[in-house]
Amino acid sequence: MDIHFFPRTRRALLMGVALAALTFHCDVQALTYLVGSDGVCDYSTVQAAINGAASNPGPDSIHIANNASYTQQALTIGSQDLIIEGGYATCGSGTVTGSTIINGAGGAAAPVLRISGSGVRDFRNLTIRGGDSTGNDFGGGIQFSGSGDLILRNVGITNNASSYGGGIYFNGSGGSAILTIETNTVILNNTAQNSGGGIYINGSARLFMLRDRTTVQGNTAATGNGGGIMVVGPARADIASPGLVNSGAINNNAAVRGGGIAVQANGNGNASLRLFGIDASRPVRLNANRASESGGAIWLKPYSFAGGDRNYSSTCALDTLIDGNKAPEGAAIYADYDPSTFFYDVPSEFDFNPDPAPGFEPCEDGFPESTSSLGRVACATGVNSCNFIANNLAANSANVQTSGAILYSNRSSIKMNGAVVIGNAGGNFVRGNGSNQLRMRANLVVSNALSSDTIRFDGGDFTVLSAIDNTIANNVNGGATHVLRFDSSTGLVMQNNIIWQPGKLTLLYPGGGQHLSSDDIRYNLVSDVTTLPQGPYNIQGDPQFIDPELSNYGLRISSPGLDVSPPIVGDDRGIDGRPRDQQVRPGPPRALVRDVGALERQPSDPYLINGTFDASLRLWTNDFPDYTHWSAQNDGPAGASGSTEMFIPGDQTGVPGGFQVASIYGVKQCFRVPWPGAYTLSARGFSRADLSVAYPDTPAVNWRLRYNSVGCTGPIDFEGDVTLPRNAGWNSLPAAALITIPEANWNFQTTLEISLGVLQNFSDPAIQNSLFARLDNIVLRYLDDGDLIFRNGFENSP
Repeated sequence: MDIHFFPRTRRALLMGVALAALTFHCDVQALTYLVGSDGVCDYSTVQAAINGAASNPGPDSIHIANNASYTQQALTIGSQDLIIEGGYATCGSGTVTGSTIINGAGGAAAPVLRISGSGVRDFRNLTIRGGDSTGNDFGGGIQFSGSGDLILRNVGITNNASSYGGGIYFNGSGGSAILTIETNTVILNNTAQNSGGGIYINGSARLFMLRDRTTVQGNTAATGNGGGIMVVGPARADIASPGLVNSGAINNNAAVRGGGIAVQANGNGNASLRLFGIDASRPVRLNANRASESGGAIWLKPYSFAGGDRNYSSTCALDTLIDGNKAPEGAAIYADYDPSTFFYDVPSEFDFNPDPAPGFEPCEDGFPESTSSLGRVACATGVNSCNFIANNLAANSANVQTSGAILYSNRSSIKMNGAVVIGNAGGNFVRGNGSNQLRMRANLVVSNALSSDTIRFDGGDFTVLSAIDNTIANNVNGGATHVLRFDSSTGLVMQNNIIWQPGKLTLLYPGGGQHLSSDDIRYNLVSDVTTLPQGPYNIQGDPQFIDPELSNYGLRISSPGLDVSPPIVGDDRGIDGRPRDQQVRPGPPRALVRDVGALERQPSDPYLINGTFDASLRLWTNDFPDYTHWSAQNDGPAGASGSTEMFIPGDQTGVPGGFQVASIYGVKQCFRVPWPGAYTLSARGFSRADLSVAYPDTPAVNWRLRYNSVGCTGPIDFEGDVTLPRNAGWNSLPAAALITIPEANWNFQTTLEISLGVLQNFSDPAIQNSLFARLDNIVLRYLDDGDLIFRNGFENSP
């Protein structure tokens, strides 16, 4: 048995010999080579250690100590399995205490690391910087051309430059090649004179960026595409990192096209990108990227062969936040096409939250594995940044807003499902040029500042605009006369939408007015119905959103958009994750149960708005702001986050022998009664915290019924008070109070005004006592019982 001895002091040598004795494979020992400047080190240079490891078959490790500097580096690695780990204080250190800088500055105009051949290369605790390959070269920090794996753990690729792949150029050749960005890895401030400022991947390459605390940030593609990442077919990329602290996974990069990411097919194959989440509370994020021409966050480009074949460019996004990006056209997304001289032009495709196909998960098409097998975790309900396209700006490099769109489809395909589109500024939200497909389902498009139509398609053969279950409301549309413009003669479907833009016409359809059909355009609630097919299927009216100022576009119980369309088979959900097809109007099951728009009201939703005073007195009118305010105190452990507090100091309640304040009703809410019948009203009241107050005041609720007054300002038909117990602490009525409204008196202008107050306890002999109470958990419910006798008032316990 031959035992091969190598240079001295290599840790794991004895272990290797022992393993060799056991396995009889003495020539495949895993050895560790030490690099630094002390007497324990094997080598003084990293390249010498790489060469030494190359002479030993099998996987090896190199540990680099920080007691030496590593400058003017232009390292080469061939076919071998190798771990290079920095951050050791000395060669004798057993643990990592930092990171080691491998700097190419001042040396040859070359990448800091050139990697070729096959093998697994695992880099740890390194900063690779100062690479400066020039001309038409590839890879400033790392140039990889081969097969196998390159794994980066706790690595910084910073301040490198090249023509292609300023930080990393990764070309898969000779077999599968995988670039894995692990935790605590940043690709930062690199520059490509052409494309791929941070990372350029092509050939058989795969990119996996699936861990927390990673980012591609501050990189530039000066004259080309993909400021952060350039994906060239047949390469594929999976990005799921929630980013690094407050920075997104793809943050603050710049290019001519595709400021964040460019996805470009070529003659070798399709180019594909997937975005998905691994943290239920933090979506994958593309933010603050810039393009001087098109595609602030993402730019897509397919490829057409002269003979008519085609390769596609696609992006599929799940659990994603695209925000704060900028470009003159396609501030967030630009989906381009490639012209064909043979038959059809070749489109690219952008899918945002696609519905799963039978037997397939979303975003599975074109990839060998599903996103769930890579660790995908869907966003939790209520995460208010997940699946957002927000605050993107169509603007030039001088930050002057242009007429460009937020999403631009140039003879391509955009599909959107369950997106919140808010706070963007530009010409249009979506603009389509030529033959396009736009399929929108269950999206919320609100509060965007646009200079033209919200959606505009300029037409072309085979153009499709399908809008189903969307809420499009409260956008600024500048000089546009219409909200939607569709210039094609066919392919328009509009069903179950809310389009609320008072002062604007709903639809401009110059090329296909003769094709308007209630079969394709129906069950829409709009601010203007004149441009839609006439008949019972489309409604003009105020949707009565719950609280649009706080972006709550759910429907109030009195909305005309409730239960107006038929159900859809299956367990589909609104944009908030709650089930659709929930009948809320009283009576037997109906054929029409689905609400219009992106959100479905649930039977258990409260009738009064903010009756639990969640963080404020919003949507309650405060007539006495000096004496009535929001309190952080609530009605117990199960209560919401606050209450209404009414307090008048004793020196302001009256003067001896003069006028005394007997009561105050501080806040009120006008409730539009949706249908006749019986309603119950309940509340919780607080008078004093303990029994030390001999004469506590009385929390009270007043109601006023008006049969013909939409704004609760007309003559009062009936009114009454309900008083709550004034025992110490929080108290409620022994039973909910009851008020019924007969069908003969009810109409669409019937209202209830609910006012909250406090009553002075006149048993108190002192005249100048303060007036104090809190009220919380004000609940108005419908009691589905048509046999109740109308009562003028509440049914109270004394």
